[in-house]
Amino acid sequence: MISTNFSKFSPFALSLAALLGCTIDKGGDDTTASTSGTSSATGGDQTTSGTTGGPTEVTTGPSTGPGTATSTTTETTGANDTTGGETGTGEGNAPCIDTPTVLVLDEVSMGGFSGAQLLADKLGVRMTTLAIANEPTSLSPDWKGKQLPLIVELRHEGGEVRWIDSEANPDWDDSGNDSGFTECTDRMEIDVKLDFVTEAKEFDEQRDAVLIATTVERAEVQAQLLPPGLMGSLDVSTLYTPEEPATTVTGMWVFGTWQGAEAGGNVMHEVNIGGDEGFAGFGPLGGWGDPIQP
Repeated sequence: MISTNFSKFSPFALSLAALLGCTIDKGGDDTTASTSGTSSATGGDQTTSGTTGGPTEVTTGPSTGPGTATSTTTETTGANDTTGGETGTGEGNAPCIDTPTVLVLDEVSMGGFSGAQLLADKLGVRMTTLAIANEPTSLSPDWKGKQLPLIVELRHEGGEVRWIDSEANPDWDDSGNDSGFTECTDRMEIDVKLDFVTEAKEFDEQRDAVLIATTVERAEVQAQLLPPGLMGSLDVSTLYTPEEPATTVTGMWVFGTWQGAEAGGNVMHEVNIGGDEGFAGFGPLGGWGDPIQP
């Protein structure tokens, strides 16, 4: 089983969208996706709390906290776990107790659908465009607004299928919890492969990922690109201008939603602005595919 964790960003992260008002126009679509203070990567909320100028915590992703496990043993997820992330150990300060049941591909889950039914209209190649954001102003003009022809492919090569029964942890201590987490959600998880490849191979990513769904119609995927590092030719140090305060890209993820015949999402990135005495931010680098409502 694949174990990944995309949701534990810097503990002192400010939303780039809130700070800089990023707007992404997805090329090839008539709809403009605008990302601001409460932006969404795959339909989840991005909430910024704290006071201006001080350490601020950002919580991103869906309002529920799915995790993964490898067998039918009970696991506990953390409040910020938004994908098939590493689960906790059942200790008090985790909101959900997750009990996974491994399924065969065509076995109907407790949700009323099988893995085969979930995958039926989501696998395969999609030709689309990755539209790099026009903001912030510190984004390099070499990249700002750039339209990159893109191939996205979701593949299943025998990866594990599991149903997660998620219940509230009665021992969870939510004191100091700023995320607003209130709900544990049953779901299906399938270990898949995600290809995310631009025409000129700036992105040439073949990544392990986890497909997550609560209904057969809609599913979400997140894949971490950085760290460890991009497979394509993109040098992330070229994304921002060298003016002070310096902006350094420290993390990057692909977010995607598959719904019916449509698929779309964002490339999100985490940055450090101003070095050791500065602050961190998290927001969209670009949008791809169809505009899909949360």
